Amino acid sequence: MAPQVRLGERGGAALPVKNARVYETGFHGLFSIAPQSNQTNENTTMNRTYKIFTRTERAELIQQVESSATNASRTLQDVGVSRSTYYGWKRSMEAKPPRHSWTTVSPRRIYALERALRRERAVREVLAVSPCTAGSTRAQKLAAMAELHESGRFTVHALCAAHGVDRGTFYNYMKRGKVRTGETWYMRRREEMKRAVERIFHESEERFGAGKIVDMFRREGIATTYRYVKSIMRELGLKSIRQNAKATFRQFNARRVNIVARQFNAVEPNAIWVGDVTYFRLKGRTFYVCAIIDLYSRMVVSHRVGATNSTRLTKSTFADALRCRQAREGLVFHSDQGANYTSRTYARFLRERGVKQSFSATRRPCDNAVAECFFRNLKTEELYRRNYRSFREFKVGVADYIRFYNERRPHFANNGRTPLEKDMANPCRASGSDNGGSSRQQISR
Repeated sequence: MAPQVRLGERGGAALPVKNARVYETGFHGLFSIAPQSNQTNENTTMNRTYKIFTRTERAELIQQVESSATNASRTLQDVGVSRSTYYGWKRSMEAKPPRHSWTTVSPRRIYALERALRRERAVREVLAVSPCTAGSTRAQKLAAMAELHESGRFTVHALCAAHGVDRGTFYNYMKRGKVRTGETWYMRRREEMKRAVERIFHESEERFGAGKIVDMFRREGIATTYRYVKSIMRELGLKSIRQNAKATFRQFNARRVNIVARQFNAVEPNAIWVGDVTYFRLKGRTFYVCAIIDLYSRMVVSHRVGATNSTRLTKSTFADALRCRQAREGLVFHSDQGANYTSRTYARFLRERGVKQSFSATRRPCDNAVAECFFRNLKTEELYRRNYRSFREFKVGVADYIRFYNERRPHFANNGRTPLEKDMANPCRASGSDNGGSSRQQISR
């Protein structure tokens, strides 16, 4: 008969427990309470007992339940074991497969073994041809290693492992010129790589950086690294144009200075001219009006109408202004940064005539406010009010308005005088000039 023990007995102390059929523990039912009849006596409740099931008894119970034809719950109820306790015993007694199998090897392990085998073979090959022995000095070993390394047959790792020399010591010997002659393999190779890097850099028109030069070396079958080529380029002072292309572009644009700087008051005629081009759509076609204005009197000194917005249009307009006005030496011409004003042809045209160019900043129409205001008045007071039937009528309408603008329209900047009146009142105005400015119609065909 199984021994009977007090519930919760530990060190001679008994703990009171509520009425229950089965109490499970962390040991998957190591102890099971034996069923007792309900009694009102407190001592009877406190004296409930439980049975200890050994591993053999648990195995017999599992076999009995599996082989029994009756319901498993009924069998377990008869012996006083709960279903959860029973299945906990069953799981703990089932055979578990081994977690790791020594018969299988992972691909990673195979790769590591292959690498170790290759290293050992390389070390044996080095020892077979090396003249050094275990008693050789470090200087003798380094000299032999340098000679073997120049042959290109062995890697640095294999040479250092075979001779018992740290890689840092070998690199220091090769790179720092510790050989008395100073003619190390590293130095000779670096000189050759310098010439190759410089050749590829100039062949690419200074476009290639270190990464692209490494790719070119790989195409030629030369093994090198990005850091090595980068150090050579730094030593030679070679920089890819891609690194400072934006800065170079800004430096070029910095030459396009704004001389006028929104100071639209000239003290005498023909000192500062401003110009611009506007467009107007007529019967499905686009036409362009180019005008040049003298900042002293706000007179339109020249204008042209064309079918294209080209450098030819701006050059012709400026040439007309020079013919009808006697421009001063050092004349400043201000415009925006349109392609027809920033072209080399137009810049050379002005430079040959001693004219200084001034440019508005990009996306800053206020820098050329005088020209912008004139074109606004031209469109609101003339172009938008007419229904031109042909291109010729449009050109005549532009010329008539500019004549009206110069001769009859008071200007706020002139204190209520017309541009022609202010220009005529100046004693320093050029004699013999066409004071009507562009009263004559200038047409670009």
